[in-house]
Amino acid sequence: MRRLPGISIVDVPPPLADGLPVMDVPVFVGFAERGPLDRPVAVEDPAQYATVFGGGVALVPEAASSGLAGGEMLRAHLPAAVASFFAGGGRRCYVVRVAGGDADTARFAVPGLRLAVRERVAVGAADGDAAGGGAGAAGTTLAGPWTLADADFTLRAASPGAWADWLELATRLSGVPLHAGDRLRAGDVLRARSPAPANVAMPTGWLRADRDATIGALLANARAADWLWTDADGRQLVPAGAPRPDLDGWLLDRITIDLALRRPDAATLRRDGCALAAGGSGDQPWTEADALARFDAGDDLTTVDWPLAGPDGADLAALVPATDAGLDLARGGLAAGATAADWMLVPAAVGIDFGPWSPARVAPADALARNGLADCAASLFIDPAFADPELRGAELRALADDLRFLGPAPRRLRGLHAALGRDDAVARDATWIAVPDAVHPGWTVTKPPVARDGLLRLVPDPACTCEDLPAFSACVQPPKRPQPPVLDVTGEQPADVEWLIDAPALDTSAPTDDAASPPADASPPDASPPPAPVSIEAQLARLPDFADARPLTALTGAPDTSVVLDARGRPLAFAAGARVFAPARYSLRLVAGLVFLRARVWRDGLASDWSATVEVHAVAAGRVARATPADGADLLLPVHLALMNLCAATREHFALLAAPRDWSAAQIAAHVATLRAEAAREVETSQAPSFVALHHPWLLQRDGAALVAHPPEGALLGQYARRTRDKGAWSAAGLDPLPDAAAPASAVDAEAIEAAGANAIEARPRGLAATRAYTLSLDADWQAIGVRRLFILLRRLARREGERYAFEPNDLTLRRSLERSFDTLLGALMQRGAFRGSRAPDCYLLRTASGEPAAREIERGECSLEIRVAPSRPLRFLTLRVVRAGEQLTIED
Repeated sequence: MRRLPGISIVDVPPPLADGLPVMDVPVFVGFAERGPLDRPVAVEDPAQYATVFGGGVALVPEAASSGLAGGEMLRAHLPAAVASFFAGGGRRCYVVRVAGGDADTARFAVPGLRLAVRERVAVGAADGDAAGGGAGAAGTTLAGPWTLADADFTLRAASPGAWADWLELATRLSGVPLHAGDRLRAGDVLRARSPAPANVAMPTGWLRADRDATIGALLANARAADWLWTDADGRQLVPAGAPRPDLDGWLLDRITIDLALRRPDAATLRRDGCALAAGGSGDQPWTEADALARFDAGDDLTTVDWPLAGPDGADLAALVPATDAGLDLARGGLAAGATAADWMLVPAAVGIDFGPWSPARVAPADALARNGLADCAASLFIDPAFADPELRGAELRALADDLRFLGPAPRRLRGLHAALGRDDAVARDATWIAVPDAVHPGWTVTKPPVARDGLLRLVPDPACTCEDLPAFSACVQPPKRPQPPVLDVTGEQPADVEWLIDAPALDTSAPTDDAASPPADASPPDASPPPAPVSIEAQLARLPDFADARPLTALTGAPDTSVVLDARGRPLAFAAGARVFAPARYSLRLVAGLVFLRARVWRDGLASDWSATVEVHAVAAGRVARATPADGADLLLPVHLALMNLCAATREHFALLAAPRDWSAAQIAAHVATLRAEAAREVETSQAPSFVALHHPWLLQRDGAALVAHPPEGALLGQYARRTRDKGAWSAAGLDPLPDAAAPASAVDAEAIEAAGANAIEARPRGLAATRAYTLSLDADWQAIGVRRLFILLRRLARREGERYAFEPNDLTLRRSLERSFDTLLGALMQRGAFRGSRAPDCYLLRTASGEPAAREIERGECSLEIRVAPSRPLRFLTLRVVRAGEQLTIED
């Protein structure tokens, strides 16, 4: 029977748990658009990655080099690696975003919202008697008068980076009328207005409920100092002494506000019913932590859809009086050591409709610098405590333990060392590590191009066509709509470089004609009225229909604050500074991408049509990628050495490496030889190359309609994750085709690549596939990736099972229990094909000490179990030794 077209949902049951440690979870380290820095965040599908880390990251233009034309934008490889991992069968991974410490966090002024604070003061007996009005007894703490900040309250982006440049924030007032008997909870903000004629401006009172009570009880017990009064515009405090509001003749409302956050390429986000003080009824976006603090608190970042956080200390210091600079909104008081204080947010200048839209406030630097990637160096990927490449083996493990657990100030490790985790699941689950962005060649600063300024020309009205006018009569007609202006702006501008648009005043002078000039003694005609002044309204947008339009802010020009009515006689709302009188000048600083500009003019309350839309292409400028280095000594080699040393020190991680896209087989061979030579310098690290593998070439993967070259780690790890679940950690990827791989990004000489020590990726009948699965080790016993992965599995299995016997009596019974337990586990692995042979004696051997050796072990407080296994690849026995000394468990292979 034929199926009808449509969507079918197929529930694929997960494979049954086999009781073995998790071995299919990798850690990806690289450049992300947003998200917490140096924190391993668990994601389980591409949607969760987009929620936490955003989309792609444009870096710098590529440099022209052999095989590359140059000029195209270099992009971060981390998003593509994660996408390929899930496409290939991966189900869970950890993502670590890295950036420099100079990454900038955008700020957003909340339009019309001001922070009000007042200190709490302690009163003595005499003061208490004199205060009156419910002041209280001696020692009572009372609140002083309110002070109002001079600037709008500020929120910040939840994580640093240029991703927030195009976000815009708006507010809307929401009020619930109150009547006698209605109850308020502590923290609710009450607004009081006195009915007055429309032409009389009356102040507005604001009161923060200090306890749960009815409206009548709050009004009766409120002191004069508890009220904050603002003028009609809501920007200034008015002197105290206004009448005390009551239930008779006053309009009383419980006030909250709604927030809206928009971006051109995404749906508008809303936070409705936001409370204006601690404890109030409603949402509290003012005290939310950023992404880094949320992660450290154990929150699930994949469920957070609001990308803003509350202000930091620097923002608060700029908003509140100097004596209250320690205000901590999250605790509703002051920081440690400061005087206690009350606070509330006063929406006196917030309207009933969303608007105006407040754009992001960013540092005057290019997008790459705001992303913390101005300098592409190995220090981005390596924890500074592990910068010394001589730090290896036991010393590396000891330092990692000191930094994470034992030191005076424990902290999480940074960069790729964050894969070790601290007390979370990444330390237990992750066994793969990949740093796809380590292959970038880095970039250098170039002389930025000079921005070409633009011109906004006003168009005069056409000549009057009035006929049959009496002599010397003035042309009197109803007001006409002005002509639309003309935008003369270049189609391309450098990104993150300031450029100007001039808008000169309209030239109304007409050329004189001597022949037509009247005689000097002739009577002059009646003078026509001077032309009305013209104001300009200019807009910028990322969408061609201007659905996300934002007004341009003029550097010069007097603002036009005249009231304009719509067809129904209602006043139109304009953002502050949206209209300015000519002459004017506008300043623009754009991020890379396409933007649209338009303008119109206003005169006598009438607007012209919009000008023709102008497209401006903002292109990255000021930096360019370096040519691919011949040896990678500046960036690639230190990162690969750090990966190899980390995996060899823990002996429970395996790293996939990639070479630059246009490296030859000879360059790959030299790089592999350097890694091997560094490992061979010490006996303890001589096996380090068996913990890493390198694959080449890159893969062309689809990004929309284009094919983009990316390193192959993500696709390979997705395939390995699927094979690990289906076959076991010891299984190689085989010739399974790599997902999302359209073609190799460069010519492939498989024999030369394999001779260099790397694993080649070739086109097979079923698609692109890795034709070999070897580590960088020259030891035949450890050349197969599956063998090293099998021993990582055995180490984790031995650690898990050995910890169960840590506090058992150290006798011969303990040794027999160990043998029985591990015999069962290894028998299960044998049945799944982990070892050579079909009988236990051919596959593994278990041996504990007995007799005199056992007595000596017991006397030393030790218990050892020797496990010998015959992996299917080497066809010989390799040894794993588990030793318990006191409370310490040691595993040696």
